[in-house]
Amino acid sequence: MKELKYFVIIGLLLVAFITNAQKPRYLKTDTYEGVVFHKYWATYPKYYFSPTDKEIAVMEKKLPGKIGELLSNFEKKERSVSPYNSVRHCDFVEDLGRFKRQYCGHWIKGDKVIMAQFFIDVPSDWKKVMIIPGELSGNRSCKEFGITYSITSGKFCGFFEDTSPM
Repeated sequence: MKELKYFVIIGLLLVAFITNAQKPRYLKTDTYEGVVFHKYWATYPKYYFSPTDKEIAVMEKKLPGKIGELLSNFEKKERSVSPYNSVRHCDFVEDLGRFKRQYCGHWIKGDKVIMAQFFIDVPSDWKKVMIIPGELSGNRSCKEFGITYSITSGKFCGFFEDTSPM
C-alpha cells in the first residue's frame, strides 16, 4: 500500500512537471520583455527546445551592437534580389526596448539556435499564442522583425522581416 502511495505521488508530480514544461515561460528584465515557447508552431517537436533564461540573456546583451549590421545586410540582400524593391529603412536600434519578444529554440544540423520574433503592437494573448510573422502589421511596417542566433557559435545568423507587397 505504501509503494502505491509513492507511485501515485511520483506519477502526479511527473504529470505536473510535463504539463508545466510545455507552457510558455514569461520573462521580463529592465531591457526586454518576452515569452519563451517550447515549440514553434508544433511542426517537428523533436527539433525544438526551450532556450534557458541565461541563453536568451546572452543573446539579448549582444543584440544592440549587432542589429544595425543585421538590418543593413538584410536591406542589401533585398535590393540585390530586385533593384526595384522599395526597401524601407527601419532604425530598430533606438526602439529595441519597445518590442515584445517571442522566443523558440530549435536544432539546425546540430546547431542550437534561438529564433526570436519582435513586435511593437501585440494582441492581448501574445503571452500564450505564437504570432505568425507578418500577421500583425507586415509589409515593412518597422513594427515587427525576427532574428536567429546560434547558441553554439554565439553569433547571429539571420534577420527576417515581412517584405510581401501590400
